[in-house]
Amino acid sequence: MGLRRWFIEMLSRGTDTSDLDELVDFQKVSLSRGPLQVHALQESGIQAVSIECMSRNGPYSRVMVRRRDLAEALARHDDN
Repeated sequence: MGLRRWFIEMLSRGTDTSDLDELVDFQKVSLSRGPLQVHALQESGIQAVSIECMSRNGPYSRVMVRRRDLAEALARHDDN
């Protein structure tokens, strides 16, 4: 099990009162990889969006998925 998946599972234990349709961070990637990652997730049936962001290191994309799809997206990402 990857460290990221273990950490997400650890944090998700107990009663979950969060909104399952809320967008959460899945991955931060370069601007050119953002749309490709979103397309790959959508091909798998996972709704995803890419948000362009800036930092002092330059622009990047935040790939966001619904909270209900986060575990599946992480599992698919670990398989690749």
